[in-house]
Amino acid sequence: MNKKQRVKVKAGDIFILPINDETVGVGRVANALQDTVFLVVYEGQWAKAEIPSINKILDLPIAFASESLDAKLRSGSWPLIGHSCDGLDDIARPVFKAYQSEDNTYYIQTLFESKCRLATSKEILLLHKPFFVSPIRLEKAIKSLYGEREWNDDFEKLKYSEVVKSSHIMIE
Repeated sequence: MNKKQRVKVKAGDIFILPINDETVGVGRVANALQDTVFLVVYEGQWAKAEIPSINKILDLPIAFASESLDAKLRSGSWPLIGHSCDGLDDIARPVFKAYQSEDNTYYIQTLFESKCRLATSKEILLLHKPFFVSPIRLEKAIKSLYGEREWNDDFEKLKYSEVVKSSHIMIE
């Protein structure tokens, strides 16, 4: 019996995800750290046979972004269609607030907790707590964007515009 080979996921991988039986959306791995990834899903839907070129995909606006698992990618459920590291540094990364009960203080931290500092009162109000969604949540969000399922208010914090807002907070 042949076991299905798992895909090794890396930053820059471009993939498709289903919207309905006839159309797909496209996404990209912006960061990868072990089995955790930061994924972006671009605006647009295409017939499976009419997916745009990689260069055209990279010029699309981003609809959604979130830290997630790479399970749908590794399993092949979201097939990889290309790879490009072009512009990866231009994709906004989220900044979150985190509460430390030991000292009753809020901190802000970057994606994958690479940097951290004390939060201001304004930042506490502005930022979300760190969150992590399953890949299916991103799939449901893009399906909702194109009317294939009902919109869920939880999708609001997955909007790329939310990531952009938080990404302007600098951490030294």
